Amino acid sequence: MDSTTLYSLANQCPYSGGGVVYQARALYNAVYNTYQKFSDNCNVALGSRLFDNVVKPEEVKEINVVLQSKLFPNPNPGAFTIELSTKTDELTEVLVYDINGKLVVTKSFKGQTQLQLTTDLAKGTYLVKVMQSNKTFDVHRLVIE
Repeated sequence: MDSTTLYSLANQCPYSGGGVVYQARALYNAVYNTYQKFSDNCNVALGSRLFDNVVKPEEVKEINVVLQSKLFPNPNPGAFTIELSTKTDELTEVLVYDINGKLVVTKSFKGQTQLQLTTDLAKGTYLVKVMQSNKTFDVHRLVIE
């Protein structure tokens, strides 16, 4: 998925798009290490909803996922493993975001292919961004039961 599609989805009215809109907003903010504030203003004209899904050219970015990683088990009760496809000496960071895009857990490791995490996160859905110092990354959806 490119950033244009992601941004357009995140910019939709959450009253009609539902939870997917909020998930797209959280993913956009996690992927770009930013806090983009999206408007919940759903324009109403003549009794029908109009959506402004225009993406400005300066906001178009390519999402290049080069790092390959696995997250398991998923769903889980708060204990999970991140596994990289190859061993590297680069610093690898694991960033966990809640559905609103707030960073809730940060862990890092180096010279290993696996990191086991135990968290006290509340039940719900989270986004996990696995990122290396060379700015390659992978994103996973995490479900805590």
